[in-house]
Amino acid sequence: MQLLEYQAKTLVQDAGATIPNGFIVRPEDTLGELPFPFPAVVKSQVPVGGRGKLGGVKLVHTQEELEKTRREIEQLEIKGHTPSVVLIEQALDIDRELYLSLRVNRDLRRVEWLAAKEGGVEIESRGEHVMVIPYNTPDTAKKLADLFSTDTQQLAELLASLERCFFDNDLLLLEINPLVICSKTDLEQNRGRELVCADAKVMVDDNARFRHNNFDWPKTQAIKPLGGTIGVIANGAGMAMSTMDTIYAAGARPANFLDIGGGTGEDVFVKNLREITDLPGVTSIIVNIFAGITRCDDIARGIIAAKKQIPGLVPLFIRLEGTNRDKAAELLRQAGVELQPDLRTCIGLALQADGRPQTEDIGKSQDAQMPHKWVTLGGADPKYVSSDETILGADRAAGPASSELRRESGAGAYDGSEHILASQLVVVQGITGHHGAFHTEQMLKAGTKIVAGVTPGKAGETVHGIPVYDTVDEAVKKQSATASVIFVPARFAKDAMLEAIDAGIKLIVCITEAIPVHDMLAVHQAAEQKNVTVVGPNCPGLIVPGSHKLGIIAAHITTPGHTTIISRSGTLTYELADALSKKGIGQRLILGIGGDPVQGMTFTEALELAENDPETDQIVLVGEIGGEGENLAADFVAEQVTKPVYGLVVGHSLPAGQTFGHAGAIVGSKGESAADKTAYMTSKGIRMNETLDELISSMGS
Repeated sequence: MQLLEYQAKTLVQDAGATIPNGFIVRPEDTLGELPFPFPAVVKSQVPVGGRGKLGGVKLVHTQEELEKTRREIEQLEIKGHTPSVVLIEQALDIDRELYLSLRVNRDLRRVEWLAAKEGGVEIESRGEHVMVIPYNTPDTAKKLADLFSTDTQQLAELLASLERCFFDNDLLLLEINPLVICSKTDLEQNRGRELVCADAKVMVDDNARFRHNNFDWPKTQAIKPLGGTIGVIANGAGMAMSTMDTIYAAGARPANFLDIGGGTGEDVFVKNLREITDLPGVTSIIVNIFAGITRCDDIARGIIAAKKQIPGLVPLFIRLEGTNRDKAAELLRQAGVELQPDLRTCIGLALQADGRPQTEDIGKSQDAQMPHKWVTLGGADPKYVSSDETILGADRAAGPASSELRRESGAGAYDGSEHILASQLVVVQGITGHHGAFHTEQMLKAGTKIVAGVTPGKAGETVHGIPVYDTVDEAVKKQSATASVIFVPARFAKDAMLEAIDAGIKLIVCITEAIPVHDMLAVHQAAEQKNVTVVGPNCPGLIVPGSHKLGIIAAHITTPGHTTIISRSGTLTYELADALSKKGIGQRLILGIGGDPVQGMTFTEALELAENDPETDQIVLVGEIGGEGENLAADFVAEQVTKPVYGLVVGHSLPAGQTFGHAGAIVGSKGESAADKTAYMTSKGIRMNETLDELISSMGS
């Protein structure tokens, strides 16, 4: 969630930083005499950047000018937003403008400061002059004071205030642009402080909603309208994006984005179908489900209820696979509802319902249909670089050492090959819950050696013959468990993972979704210190076909072989494994790393595992929009990987600037779109595809 400027400044001020004198007015408010002298600044309060360039920020010098400008800005639409409030502030006597921000770097899994000697609206074009300092670096205040040419003590006080604001409110970004150094004549107005936060941008972690009742959280909008004619319901952001990309490739447009997540009740499913049917121009809805933690029979009950409850329900074209598929098929058969064999058939029928001719090329990319074009990346040998050096744009450190040297030195956050590829003694945290109990049974059937379960207060019980303990420490001491699979609610997941780490567990697979980012940063730090491998969160886990699985990937869709699949999307992991098995291409390892902003194991670490594994002959990467992980993985492939690598990035059909499903699937920065990633990964030698069908067709055994 992005706060409006005045809301962000309130947080900053509450933490002890200085902001300009000011107040907000609503359209119905009457403006009296200002509580400070002119000139004043009138600022539109809309959640977008570039307001100044578009007339949303103006300087006024008289009461008459203030009244006129306030009314003009109240009616000014900026990038689709009209303000409900306007901020009026006393103009600052500015000596210099600086840039300062604190952010979560999702790919380096850390918090870091960004700073520049010049702030303002053109900061994006001066990236080579931005200093990056990891949080908790010694002498940070001194380094930044030297950069800003300002007083170290006063800057240290400001940094402490901003840190409180950032961590106390679960922020993903706290940006002060500009941070103003006031002229000496303005010091008295600002309580003797020369550093004033003239503007602030704040992004709050939606996953931390349960900790912050003080925020006015918007209503969760599951369905994102996109203006097309074919509705989409899918489980998992990756599956939804892949379905939409395939619709685009067939020459049509999706009407919406909807990821129903890991499960949904009958009432919610009926509500979703009703809302999509009511979208303008919708002629049909495709339901594309590959169930893992979701159950096909639950989906079937929702469809049957919708058929009865929704007058004028548009045609449904349904494809179901995965957990309890046969049970769902029987329920639908009894209700007279037809299942389709695959997504291609569903799209073909949807095209007919839309009055469009079927194409022979459903599933194959058609560049003219895709809303984004691939970009040409300049330079003979492009390299995607992450902000791990002090100055962006400065000479980078030497590339990573060879895989062999990394193995010998124990370098890298996780060296998890022995834990992931070898069968472990497993404890299931949350074993007595609905999902924990169900998937414990499935893991046992797949050959996993589950020796214990943990649910506080349930010690002495058994689940599928597995003893339950109060703590992980007890399970480790009594059953010698070395790995954990976690099925606990998001608000308890951090403590569950830290408990496992403290108990000596060496491999953690966390299935839980919607874990706050700051919680995962703490887990990553603890895991790195004790050399614990973490897979997830918000992931399907892993399976070594024919040996063991930790998580929710269905064993019956896999086949032992020599292809390693590494994927951010859970449902696309199932889809790909099933398709490759049917094609006769077996899998050595299927690893779902999860789609959250801060992960345990990354693409690069998983690639190193696959490259070093003698049983892996080829590798498949399945990525999504948002973040730098796929691009960093491409650099690693070019420098370190000798085996064939196939790739797919889903989300070609989605507009920029919105979050789609996974907390990590947001397009916001250059290089984070599906088209940009696809082009970059291609330039690094990865055999890229634009649809899942293309990927499957391109692979040989």
